[in-house]
Amino acid sequence: MLEAVSYHVKEKKEEYLILDMSAVHSYNEEVHMGVYQMNQLLDLMGTKLVITGIKPTFAIQSAPYADFSELSLQTYATVKQALQVLRT
Repeated sequence: MLEAVSYHVKEKKEEYLILDMSAVHSYNEEVHMGVYQMNQLLDLMGTKLVITGIKPTFAIQSAPYADFSELSLQTYATVKQALQVLRT
């Protein structure tokens, strides 16, 4: 997935990439590392990662893994909400 994302971002010169997590039902170390690596890759490419669709139960499950304090992630409840903010 990282390879496909990096190719698309490079070709399209995207300023933002929205990662919708609404279909993810459980959070574990593998998901955490995927988000972390995606953010690192996009940061190197000059693109900002925006995360949407995090449910309350998902947020609670992420507590043992989610030390994103050094990351500058933007989060929104829905993709629609993210697009409204990013378009202004």
